[in-house]
Amino acid sequence: MSDVAVTEPGLPSVPGEPTKADSRSSRFPGPLGSADQVLRSVLGERAWYMVAGIVLAVAGLPWLPPSQVGTADLGLIYAMGAIALNLVTGVSGLPSIGNSAFLAIGAFTVAILPFARNEFWLGLIFAALACTVVGALIGMTAWRVSGLYLAVSTLALQFVVQDGSTLIEQHTGKLAGYAVPTPTVLPGVVMTSIKSWYVVLAIGLGLVALVSSNLLRSRWGRSWLAIRENDVMARSLGINVSRQKMAVFCVSSAILGMAGALLAYYTLTVTSSSFTLTLSVEFVAMIIIGGLGSIPGSIVGAAIIVAIPQLLQHIGGANVAGSGWWSQNTFNVQTSIYGLVIIGALLVAPEGLASLGRRLVRRR
Repeated sequence: MSDVAVTEPGLPSVPGEPTKADSRSSRFPGPLGSADQVLRSVLGERAWYMVAGIVLAVAGLPWLPPSQVGTADLGLIYAMGAIALNLVTGVSGLPSIGNSAFLAIGAFTVAILPFARNEFWLGLIFAALACTVVGALIGMTAWRVSGLYLAVSTLALQFVVQDGSTLIEQHTGKLAGYAVPTPTVLPGVVMTSIKSWYVVLAIGLGLVALVSSNLLRSRWGRSWLAIRENDVMARSLGINVSRQKMAVFCVSSAILGMAGALLAYYTLTVTSSSFTLTLSVEFVAMIIIGGLGSIPGSIVGAAIIVAIPQLLQHIGGANVAGSGWWSQNTFNVQTSIYGLVIIGALLVAPEGLASLGRRLVRRR
């Protein structure tokens, strides 16, 4: 009996190798009680990588050019949305195209509800709740349809939300969009500087990445991965496929709703023209370039997609002779470069840029 290893239920043991409980005890010697051990046991070791990432991002703020701080802020918000989309499409294998629709729902929730306009945290909560309800409805459609049909249903949501928000603006006379007051994050802390926004958004992105990474390591994350591989196999393993599909859509929609609320508070205006199908395609490009199912890849992909317009603007500003043609065809050039970047990423790294990093680590 002394040679029998005790493992967690459902996890086989390998003779001669330490069990999960042994490895955990070796990493955290002594009784639990210190703040370090409690945080590791609750959040996992990846919490420290996320904290280090937040510290490095905030520490790099003084070296960031002032003209690029606003671009970095948008990149942080879009990275949250890319992580949310990657949970559905990359991890669970459920195609979704109507991502900017959830951003619009979160933003318009903040702009329309009076108590959400003036209370930052209430705005984030209600934006997440509104998107969770819509995400649950989309999750119900995933019970019966999949693949291309599910993608079309999310695309239909995109057109419904975009046209509906336009009608609301026309009905209320807000053709120029809804104005959002400057938010107060903490008592006496009013977000009037893009540098202060950078710090808040970096912390928010770190928390979203932390929660998402721990979800992937939980029973829910393993269920989503099983659904991506094979629905029938997942059911044979005792996974409630319908419930898990709804769960991943609800989690992803809640994150997108909070990202939309942050975007509304940051830009101080909400208009239907900001949440187009092109924005949804950009989010798909982010996770393809960065890597499906990779949280760091989502952040890298968002940084690349957000940096492309700024790079084109810099090139157009330097080329004075062609500035007229450039100003008329910037959008076409931008979308063409998106396509070329996606094709190049698929040729160089079919699994995304995150796979290149993993290859370098393995070689070392």
